[in-house]
Amino acid sequence: MSVRLLRLILSLLSAVAGTALSADGEPDAAFGTDGEYPGHGFYPGLFGAGRSDSLVAVLPAGPYVYVVGNLQSGADEYRLGVYRLDANGHPDHGFGDAGLRSYVPPCATGRVGDALVDGAGRLWLAIMGCGDFTLYRLTADGDLDAGLLGSGVLTIAFDRGGDGDDRVTKLALTSAGTLLAGGSAAADPRALLAIAHVTLDGQPVAGFGDAGRATLAMSVAARSVNGLFRMADGRIVATGYRLGNGGTHIEYAARLQSGGQPDAGFGADGPGYSLHDPLALPVPVSGNAGGSMLLRDGSILRTGTLDGDYYLGRWRPDGLPDLAFGPGGLRRYALDFAGPNPANALHNLDAARRIVRQGDGRFLIVGQSYAADGRRGISLLRLMPDFEPDAGFGNGGKLRYLLPIASDGIHEMSAVSLDVLPGRILVGANVATGAGPAQIQTVAALSNDLLFADAFE
Repeated sequence: MSVRLLRLILSLLSAVAGTALSADGEPDAAFGTDGEYPGHGFYPGLFGAGRSDSLVAVLPAGPYVYVVGNLQSGADEYRLGVYRLDANGHPDHGFGDAGLRSYVPPCATGRVGDALVDGAGRLWLAIMGCGDFTLYRLTADGDLDAGLLGSGVLTIAFDRGGDGDDRVTKLALTSAGTLLAGGSAAADPRALLAIAHVTLDGQPVAGFGDAGRATLAMSVAARSVNGLFRMADGRIVATGYRLGNGGTHIEYAARLQSGGQPDAGFGADGPGYSLHDPLALPVPVSGNAGGSMLLRDGSILRTGTLDGDYYLGRWRPDGLPDLAFGPGGLRRYALDFAGPNPANALHNLDAARRIVRQGDGRFLIVGQSYAADGRRGISLLRLMPDFEPDAGFGNGGKLRYLLPIASDGIHEMSAVSLDVLPGRILVGANVATGAGPAQIQTVAALSNDLLFADAFE
């Protein structure tokens, strides 16, 4: 039996053992770095307690879990950070400095926007803010991988005009063993949706767009991609949003043919895309987009925030907003952890960030919620396949956690990532430590009664 396989079996057994000690949705006692807060790991940067680090992605990969983020190293300076943990959240001291490696970004304003681990165990970091799409490929031990173009760095320039600020915000692996990178390409009069399709050796995928690059002009600027998927037939789906003034936002869904051309059979607002403005409903006054996921039938679920509630919407397989899904095409979920009619209505504000589907058909949404304590904690909502709250999870389908670790008593948390594993739910978040805006990265592990199921999506 290989050492890698043995580690994987041991990590699964450990996860199951931890679950046996905790109820579904409760902190997993087998995970964490601080016995005072079981189920939570804390991962500070190298540059001082007053710094503000930010988590970007939590990446389970065999016997390891990688935590990727941006580490503040000066007043307005950052390095890219990668922690490698064992399956139970402890830093792997065989990786870097006590489990952490950091990297100088390729430009002063460079920040990690997304990350993933490929089938060979290599890490890919999408770095935005440097003018072009910039990708780092790291070995499993965190070295820049010279097997990628001799340097471990892949730069993709779209050069479509405007201010030249092309920004990559989403990565995705395909079942064909290739890599998608999505974001925006600067142009006049507005930024274009930009998709790059490359091999894992950094070469453009033959037949896709212009040397592996495709763009789509929409009637709104495609400044942020929050979902990127490849369908079984090779078509590519991207979702995202354009933020406006006053807390407004317009969401979009786009679909390209396998060669990068707009899919004319998809969309209502132009060839290959549709828009939806949740704030066009009569009542809402504020909102924000969260994440999305592609379902087997080609429909797309999307989550976000509307007047302080979680919401769920759906794009139909033809790209039209599913207006039959709920009023205005949305289903709203008020978590209201402060109870009915609190003295301060702001204490019932919720904000959804990510959605995933469990292998048994249930859905999880993660975000953050205020409560009667006036502080922001991470929150979870689990839905049945019919999108009704799962009464067997937490309190009527919802849970909230707040880590009171800030030295100034101003305890805050913000959720970033969500992963469902056999027996375990991982939530990546940022947690306040005091000293002004200072925060560190944390990963919370919650017990999950789903131990064995198909992966589905």
